[in-house]
Amino acid sequence: MTLVFNGSITSHGSSTPLGQHIIKAFAILFGGRTDAWGQFPRYCKHEPVTLAHYERHLKGKVSLGIYPLRDDGTCSWIAADLDQPGTAPWHNGPDDVTPALRLMKALTYYGANRGLALEKTKSKGWRVWLFFSAPVLAKHVRRLFYAALDRSGLPSSVEVFPKQDVLGRPTPSNPHPVGNFVHLPYFGGGPSGPRCGRVFVNAKTLMPIPLEELLEHPRVFPVDALPLVLENLPKVESNRSSGHAPQEIADILSRTLSVGERRPTLVKLTGYLRYRGIPEEVAIGLLLPWAEKAFSEPLSAEEVAVSYTHLRAHETSLHLVCR
Repeated sequence: MTLVFNGSITSHGSSTPLGQHIIKAFAILFGGRTDAWGQFPRYCKHEPVTLAHYERHLKGKVSLGIYPLRDDGTCSWIAADLDQPGTAPWHNGPDDVTPALRLMKALTYYGANRGLALEKTKSKGWRVWLFFSAPVLAKHVRRLFYAALDRSGLPSSVEVFPKQDVLGRPTPSNPHPVGNFVHLPYFGGGPSGPRCGRVFVNAKTLMPIPLEELLEHPRVFPVDALPLVLENLPKVESNRSSGHAPQEIADILSRTLSVGERRPTLVKLTGYLRYRGIPEEVAIGLLLPWAEKAFSEPLSAEEVAVSYTHLRAHETSLHLVCR
């Protein structure tokens, strides 16, 4: 167990100052864009990311969100959020780790047997990470994760970061696209919150992994082996330039959706249309009438209003510009 007190990390009964070597190692492992960072809950800060940001995070002062997708379409890690407690058949609540373990098993099946990590999140569930020894193309590792989701029987609605293969084009409302950020674990140096989350855990025992132990022997997947992993994937055409292949969208539109899938599906379809140049108001106006017919339990007038507000808030968070 790792606890933090006055900037010191207590691990296995001994106290060790939060030294620069720990901060640097943490920054290297969780590296991403260096020109912007995310602040709770969804704010984007367009400013250089320094070691001071990582230090404040580890000392529990300001939570740090890192944008993984760089301008050249590469990333140093990828993560999947399994955080939909009680909203879908594949998830029985925030403490159900089974879906996350199935995803890790599927990734291992395809050859990604090193660099995997399991995070117990603050309150909503679990996050599966895969770290690389050097930057890799996001489109390749996203393909790997979606193949693993499919093999493990998990829906494509699971959020995968980076959410895009490449960054979108600048627009008047978003002149500096940076993608989506992920709140880093180890806020305060160890477990935090009522659930004792935001910490990596041993996948077998689910016990927290002390920060020093994680950084002393960081496990990363060697990028030289990635082509072999990609060769193991099913031979299917991937057109996920915006995160959702046309066939996936067609599948969504052709089936009846249960209550737990309603809001995530509306958000996904709205983003798909927005990426292809459909104005936000038009996209939402098209989807809400469809939703009333496609959902197993139609949206009430009040739910339509709530969904509309939620979709607009989601689009704002996706295209957030710091002024």
